[in-house]
Amino acid sequence: MNRHYTVVPRTLRSVRLLGAIALLSAASSTLAADTSFSSSTVSNLRYTLTDLTPDDGIAANLTWTSGFVDVTGYHDGIVFRHFGDGSAPVAGSWTDGADNTAASFEPGTSFGNTVLSATVHADGADDAVGQANAAYALSYFDFTVSAGTAVTFYSDYEIHAGRTEPGEGTYATSTTRMELFDSGTSQDHFDSSWIEAATYQVRDKAGTASVSFSNIYGTDWTGTLTVQAAGQAFAGPLPVPEPSTYAMLGVGLLMLGAAARRRS
Repeated sequence: MNRHYTVVPRTLRSVRLLGAIALLSAASSTLAADTSFSSSTVSNLRYTLTDLTPDDGIAANLTWTSGFVDVTGYHDGIVFRHFGDGSAPVAGSWTDGADNTAASFEPGTSFGNTVLSATVHADGADDAVGQANAAYALSYFDFTVSAGTAVTFYSDYEIHAGRTEPGEGTYATSTTRMELFDSGTSQDHFDSSWIEAATYQVRDKAGTASVSFSNIYGTDWTGTLTVQAAGQAFAGPLPVPEPSTYAMLGVGLLMLGAAARRRS
């Protein structure tokens, strides 16, 4: 049996090929899972002292007394924690096997060398749940400041939040926080700084945060400084493909097979 072929002009072949690729791309993007991610870093911790009563004979002074670190990761409903304690801040880190979530605390050799970081990402899953991950690194610094002294703590921060596609239920947040408390039984909250980046608003931020306290009392004051880097990432479930999606895939594959030559 003789078979006859009609050669398709190059221009028409190109149009068909591009059409097939377009259909396949549209279908595959419909089936793709969304991803969200965030990162937060706090570094270059430092402080300044101001003598509010220079004529009282008491020099402005700050003394570190103790410290504590809490590094936590949350991945798919499982919480992983690393605690540190003792008379000074200690190093700690945690990460899961897939690197979805990681947090670390690096005190270095001094308060100024402390670095806190949290990195998170979440991938949309082919189920009805999706994925939710989070991480934070939180450090506590207990200190005593002399009477008639004002102290201001500073930290440099860099935070990011993003997502590959604006899918339903897919978003990320990244935060950094500094807070000052009374170390006594009352736990009075004196000052705080909260900075956030999120996929639904500003996604990237960098700068310097600060908190301060003025010891106007006639005796030394004992306080606690907390510094935190945190991130959250959520990815909604992979959407169930519509029948039209499978139709697009089928038509795209057929067009690829017929793009160069048409049988008659």
